[in-house]
Amino acid sequence: MHTIRRDEDDELMGYLVPVGDHWQPTTVFNAALGDPTSYDEAERIVRNIGLSALMGRWQVEYEGEWRDVWLQEVRPDSVRVYWGDPMVDQKNLKAQWLDARTHTFRRA
Repeated sequence: MHTIRRDEDDELMGYLVPVGDHWQPTTVFNAALGDPTSYDEAERIVRNIGLSALMGRWQVEYEGEWRDVWLQEVRPDSVRVYWGDPMVDQKNLKAQWLDARTHTFRRA
């Protein structure tokens, strides 16, 4: 696995994970950002959308079903999610930390 960091401030942007002869671009918490591709293309994907892709709706496989979530905070091993859209329901939002190693995330 190769770590991709932003040049200006060393911010972690994501990873490149080897998949056979290709590289999988992934987020900070190892969710796929695109299909496996060449190293250079995978790095371009992480640099272009690795951080901005964290905005908006995602899905997590939770208790056997895919559920919509909005990411509040991400770490390599865990993700704090909102179970509702924070732009719509600011009063009743519930957030929860999920283990990124045991839950599968995908972009919605």
